[in-house]
Amino acid sequence: MSQAAVIRLVKSLSKSEKRHFKLYSRKHDGNKEYLTLFDLIDRNDFINKALLEEKFGQSHAGVSVDNTARYLLRVLTDCLIQTRVKEDDLFLLLHGMLRVHIFKERNLPEEGYRELKKLQQVAIASQEQFIEYLFYRYELNYLTEFNFPGVKENKLVEIQMKARNAIKDIRNTHEHHSLYELLKYRLLHTGKAVSEEEKKLLNDLLLSEMSIVNAKTKNSLESRKLHLLFQSSFFTNIGDYKSALKTFYQLNGLFEKNKVLWRHPPLDYHSALDGILDSLRTTGRYGEMLFYVKKLELLDDKSYPEYFRFMVRKSAMIYHLVLLIGTGELEAAVRFIENSDPALLKAYGMVDEERQCELLFCFGLTYFKIRDF
Repeated sequence: MSQAAVIRLVKSLSKSEKRHFKLYSRKHDGNKEYLTLFDLIDRNDFINKALLEEKFGQSHAGVSVDNTARYLLRVLTDCLIQTRVKEDDLFLLLHGMLRVHIFKERNLPEEGYRELKKLQQVAIASQEQFIEYLFYRYELNYLTEFNFPGVKENKLVEIQMKARNAIKDIRNTHEHHSLYELLKYRLLHTGKAVSEEEKKLLNDLLLSEMSIVNAKTKNSLESRKLHLLFQSSFFTNIGDYKSALKTFYQLNGLFEKNKVLWRHPPLDYHSALDGILDSLRTTGRYGEMLFYVKKLELLDDKSYPEYFRFMVRKSAMIYHLVLLIGTGELEAAVRFIENSDPALLKAYGMVDEERQCELLFCFGLTYFKIRDF
């Protein structure tokens, strides 16, 4: 499995990530068979396990490909993590948490506490509930261990209350996740609810979900997002596409108002736009699609990883073609295909096979409809 995993990972790297990896690898001493393996994967468009073992053996006879692949996988992920620390708050927080632990182990509590307080503000701003609670717990542990230096009782109680509220938020989010997971599980194993009896079987989940929403707790962005995902999935699978689309619009509005909390890259927002466009396709509302295709295209931003940008481009192309096919503009669809970037089909096919297949299907459907077999 290591060989397959490392092939997929290398094929997902952008030019800048490859360059950064080469610079990162210079810091390591000793034999660097893993760089040979990296180059073999990178330079061959279509490579599989057998071909990789054959080519690698020509340069490094007697060296285990599996062990080298495992080592390359580790070095690559370490390199990518270091890169993401500068771009993503979650990576920054997790990396910072390890730094706090090191300061504590080496008897540098003041440094650890200062680092902790800085990270705490980032966790609150980015609504990372689990990490926010952990930092409150670390802070309380520090104050207890050093006999509450300069802290009055009301301040101590205030920190304890913040920790308690963080736990409430975590539980609320967990309940939303649980219901969404149950809904997906039931739909996966029983299919779409068609009869009234099948729809009633889902009502218990809907009622439980509504009770969470109506509870007097502070709803985080994650909790509100899960609520709308649950609702849209529920309505889609009982065939109420109008309500599903309305919920997707609300989900889009939630993302638009909270751009500061987008992930890097914003996979969740991409998924929301994909859901909206899929619902518009299902209901035949082609006239509304172009607006959301344009929003999708805005995610093709240079600051995001290259694999994500190619995924965005493929999604936009799919829905452009769906729109043109759906409105009967077949000649325009053919021109659109012919003017597309040939590199789009080759790039990152291994990272998102389903999207690649859907794009190829749209190409095939276009030519089928004009009878150009």
